[in-house]
Amino acid sequence: MRHGKTHRDQRGASVVEMALLLPVLLLVLFAIIDYGRFFYLQSMAASVASEVARTASLPDATDAAVTAELLAKLNNTSDATPPGFGLGVAPSVSITPAERVPGQPVTVSFSYPFEPLILPRLVGSALFPASITAGASAVVEP
Repeated sequence: MRHGKTHRDQRGASVVEMALLLPVLLLVLFAIIDYGRFFYLQSMAASVASEVARTASLPDATDAAVTAELLAKLNNTSDATPPGFGLGVAPSVSITPAERVPGQPVTVSFSYPFEPLILPRLVGSALFPASITAGASAVVEP
C-alpha cells in the first residue's frame, strides 16, 4: 500500500531536477559550439595566412597587394574563405621583412578580433581568446 503514496510524492522531483540541470547543460552546449567556431576560424585563418604568404613570396608582390588580398580573403570577397570571417573588422597585418631578398623568407602574420556568438556577455572574456592570430612564411622567389 505504501508504494502508491511514495510514487505520488516523487512526481515533481524529475521536473525540479530538470529545471536545475537544464541551464547548466545548455551553458556547456553553447560553450562547445563557440569553441568549435573558434577552432574552425583559427584553422581557416592559418589557411589564409599560408595562401597570402605564397603571394608575398612572388617577385613583384607589394605590401599593399598582399594586404589587399588578405582583406579580400578575410571579408569573403573571394571563394577561398567560409562564412564567418566577413565581420567587418580590419585585422592588424604584419609583413616582414620590408625589403624582400630572393631566397630569403617573408613572413605574413595577422590578428583578427574574435567574439563568441552565443555567450559573449556571460563567459566570453573569461573562457575565449580575444583574437584569432595566424602567420605563415614562404621563401621569396627569384
